[in-house]
Amino acid sequence: MRSSGRRYINTLIPTIIFLSVLIMKQSAQTRRDLKIREIETGLFEIRLDNISLRVTRDGGKIISFKLDEQEMLTQKNVHGMYGSTLWPDPQSSWNWPPPQVLDENAYDGGIKGDSVSLISGRDEKNGWQFEKVFSADAKDSSIKICYRIINISDAAKSVGPWEITRVPYSGLSFFRGGEPAGLPASDLNTIIIGNGIVWYAPDNIPFPGGKKFFATEKGGWLAYVYKNILLVKKFPIINLKYLAKGQGAIEIYSQGDMTYTEIENHGENKSLAPGESMEYNVRWYLRKLPPGIEPVPQNDRLVLEVEKIIK
Repeated sequence: MRSSGRRYINTLIPTIIFLSVLIMKQSAQTRRDLKIREIETGLFEIRLDNISLRVTRDGGKIISFKLDEQEMLTQKNVHGMYGSTLWPDPQSSWNWPPPQVLDENAYDGGIKGDSVSLISGRDEKNGWQFEKVFSADAKDSSIKICYRIINISDAAKSVGPWEITRVPYSGLSFFRGGEPAGLPASDLNTIIIGNGIVWYAPDNIPFPGGKKFFATEKGGWLAYVYKNILLVKKFPIINLKYLAKGQGAIEIYSQGDMTYTEIENHGENKSLAPGESMEYNVRWYLRKLPPGIEPVPQNDRLVLEVEKIIK
């Protein structure tokens, strides 16, 4: 009996050592594959394996999102409206252009531990200040973005987060549509709705100005495919009683000169007391499409792929 016990212990100890070494290697691999650095003054990069995201102090804007070397965001040399940013909704509260201090001016902050944390100047005219925190999650290979809107005025004000992401014009956008909600009229052509999924594929025919599509949604995601790479944005589903007037939970804007498309998601619009803030948390994913999945409208396999990624 004693000999059997010693044999068990002698077998168990190498197993424990092996598992400990394996866990340490996996942990080291996770740390090694995640890199956060300031590439040049005011330009930050988060790299997780073969996924990279770049953020600039100017407007706290995301200016690049790549899988390997494939860029998924519209670049500045293509159009003056480029990258991805945050606006306060509704647009009717500030009209046009977006508040410069939030959308263009340099943010303060930088690398803090495993994240890039930036804060805007004070938008005294409209009463807002933005904070943006960017990080990566090695567990699901996602980029995490936490937006924070602060009421810096001396009165209660209503606001909602509005993430605007500019992508190449020729890609395919889609999401799970929600219930009708008296949204503004849409003038964007080539929208297809089937099995509860809304699809937008440009027809590559130029038109004057830009056109927009408004919708509600119930999936908590907005997807886009370009050159067989799938970009997915995951976010909280809006309770429609908190939908900003004149906006949709999802909006797609298409530029008529075929330079870019905007895929836009809104958070809930709520009243903030002076000094109060709200948070809006989004995750971004990039994946290569598996072989055999065609990036065409009404392909249910695309939807299954998205919902497999975000669950």
